[in-house]
Amino acid sequence: MTLASRLRALVPSASVLRTSMATSAVLTARLFTQAATLVLLTRALGPSGYGAFASAAAIAVMLGILPGAGAGYVLLSRIEHDDTAPRDVWSYSWPIIGIVGTLLTPIFVGLAHLAAGDACLSAGLLVLMAMSELLANPFILTLSFVMQARGRVTLSQVMQWLPLALRVAAVAIAMRFAAPDRLAAYLTLQFAGSLACAWMAWRVARLMGDLHWRPRRARGSEMRQGASYALMNLIALNPAELDKVITLRVLGAHDAGIYAATARIVGAMVTPVTALLLSVQTRLFGRSAERMGDRHRMIAQVAVAALVWGAVSMGILEASSPWLPRLFGAPYLAIAQLMHWLALAAPLISLRISAGTILVSLGRPLHRICFEVGGVAVLCAAMAWLAARHGATGAAIALIIAEGAMSLIGWGMVARLIAVHRRERALAEGPAI
Repeated sequence: MTLASRLRALVPSASVLRTSMATSAVLTARLFTQAATLVLLTRALGPSGYGAFASAAAIAVMLGILPGAGAGYVLLSRIEHDDTAPRDVWSYSWPIIGIVGTLLTPIFVGLAHLAAGDACLSAGLLVLMAMSELLANPFILTLSFVMQARGRVTLSQVMQWLPLALRVAAVAIAMRFAAPDRLAAYLTLQFAGSLACAWMAWRVARLMGDLHWRPRRARGSEMRQGASYALMNLIALNPAELDKVITLRVLGAHDAGIYAATARIVGAMVTPVTALLLSVQTRLFGRSAERMGDRHRMIAQVAVAALVWGAVSMGILEASSPWLPRLFGAPYLAIAQLMHWLALAAPLISLRISAGTILVSLGRPLHRICFEVGGVAVLCAAMAWLAARHGATGAAIALIIAEGAMSLIGWGMVARLIAVHRRERALAEGPAI
């Protein structure tokens, strides 16, 4: 194979590009929506208030993975050979969401108090947050997997974007309240918006998957498979969310708010990579052993795209850093300096996320769990040591170290699995005659 043909093989196919572009458009809207919410919230709450909110929100988002019990990934793994999978998976998943989400609510309140100490939000505000993140949003996410399984990737992302869009309206309305009441107003409106979006997602997905409300008990194999995916996603979120929890304890509410706002901007910049991964995820799950060569080519395309966009994101973040304090306001002047460091994490985050998704598509969710558990351990140790000594800059360096370690190990695992598959295929085909 010539160099030119090798380079052409790394370019995603037209269908993948079309789906990626459509999904990117939705995720770009999601990016701007998140940016608008971030700017409005940081202005409404101030650095200290936002630091306390970001810590609790990070815990809620992480726990919000568990109620779904990994049902969406169980659905994707079955859809190629079982057309009734959406209805069958939904029948056992929705009761689990309700039960687990309700049981996790008091656990979330306790963890939020433990993590934040005196800076923690009131129990009433935490319950409002839990009802959105642990009950309404898992329903929306599971229903969006039904749309994705039916090939409607863009629509599934629109459905996940709607609650975020309503949050912009919620915080805009909340800013009309007095400063002490803004967070309560925002969380109340956020919960109402999440309920409305859950109802809308049901109305759309019900037709695609022939869904109903007749519950059934989950089979042991479904729970084991789903639990591995849920645990995988919980651990995968830790590098993106755990740092906001740690910084509140180590840096204090004000500096934690500065760090959380900056880190959210960096995380939002990897949105196009997420779009590409969503576009190829169903294809990767569905590839049979006979199409392993196509899968390997697609994995190479994802690796190149993740690296390129990560580098582009780093340049954009670095170039925009002097303008960020004007956007967030005078209390956030330190964002400009901190962004010089956190921008370096963008390509590493992009590579880490893509490696994790590829490992799942290769049927190795436990591999992803292993490398990200190690990364979380590195993150916690580095945060405790560097952030305590060097403040927010130390926290940024700790994140870079952890993300670098995870991307290196994750893609090393992917390369090893590909090599094993190629050896197995060569042995199966036998020597050429």
